[in-house]
Order: sequence, then C-alpha cells, then structure tokens
Amino acid sequence: MEAKAERSGTAGRPKVVVVGAGIVGLTVATMLRETLPEVPLTLWAKDFPPNTTSNIVRRIE
Repeated sequence: MEAKAERSGTAGRPKVVVVGAGIVGLTVATMLRETLPEVPLTLWAKDFPPNTTSNIVRRIE
C-alpha cells in the first residue's frame, strides 16, 4: 500500500482518507472520528455493508 501526501491551500490542516469499508476500514474511521472530530475524514470504498467481504465471511461453511 502506498501513502501519498497532497498539499492544499489549507496548510497545517490535516485531511484523512480511509480506504475500504470492511471491518478494519470502518473501525479506523470510527476511531479517527472519535479522537479527532475536527479533522475532515473521507471514506472511500468499492462496496459498503452489507456488501463487503466482512459480511460474507460469516456465511462460509
């Protein structure tokens, strides 16, 4: 996984992007929102619950 930093006109104001809406992505997004509520947060995902791998895994026998 590659991380990129981007400069914008708002120097000193961090922005966060969480990629993925599985159990890990949603947990990270929730923890960030609770600990840093003032930081803009974007969640990018191909699918959102209930259409994620995390929701499907429990059905495998």
